[in-house]
This record gives sequence, C-alpha cells and structure tokens, in this order.
Amino acid sequence: MPAYIIMATLTAEMPPQFVAQALDDDGDGAADAGLFDQLVANAQTEIDGILGQRFEVPFSNPIPSVVVDACTKLVAEKLYARRGFSGDKNPWEKKAAEVRAELKAIAKGERPLTPTIARAKPSATAITEPAKTASARSRAAV
Repeated sequence: MPAYIIMATLTAEMPPQFVAQALDDDGDGAADAGLFDQLVANAQTEIDGILGQRFEVPFSNPIPSVVVDACTKLVAEKLYARRGFSGDKNPWEKKAAEVRAELKAIAKGERPLTPTIARAKPSATAITEPAKTASARSRAAV
C-alpha cells in the first residue's frame, strides 16, 4: 500500500523545522523513527474509513488528488495536536474539519472523487469532400 503523502508533501505546506520539532518526542533534535509513517497511516485509516463506503481502498497510484490533500491536512492537524495546539491555536483544525466533510460528501456520492469536466458541446465529425479512395467509375483507387 503506497503512502498517500510523503514528508516532502507535508514540508511544502508547513515549515520543515516545525515538522521536525513536532516529530521529536525524545528531544534529541531529530524526528523519532517511524512516527511520521504512523501519523500518515492513522490519517490514511481515517480517509479509508470514510471513502471505503463507496470506493475500493486503500487507493493505489495514482492516488486521487483529493485524497492526497486530505491526508496532508489531517497529518498537519495531528502534528499540531501532538504539541498541544487545539482550537484557534491549531491552524489546520478547521481545514481538517472541512476536508472530513468533503470526504463524507464524496462517500455519499454528492461530489465526485476526481474532477469531471463536462463538454459544452459533443464532438462531431463533418466530411466535406468526396473520399479519395474510389475512382470516378467507383473502382478502388490504387
């Protein structure tokens, strides 16, 4: 099962030094081994629990962008919560709540998992000249 996000996905959204601090429980200045992977697994379990009502989970590559976005927001929320930030002090809490609501809407079929763009008009083909595969006497051209 591929991870829905990698560390680079998360550090693109929040300062890498905060991520490292939030993952350092023993105070040695480095992220604790396996902690990031466990947080991602916990977020994936939450996502799969919601979307698994409608889709086959876990998702494989390519992972839908809405799932990647959801996992990023849920892990970010969990990182802040691990350090005691909640409510207004956790800037990801509201975003995580919104993404949970979106996932539930997708699971109910109210929203698509992947974006779909309907064509304004259907495609059409128009032949405007005679075919060049037949001669004037209706014999196949060579």
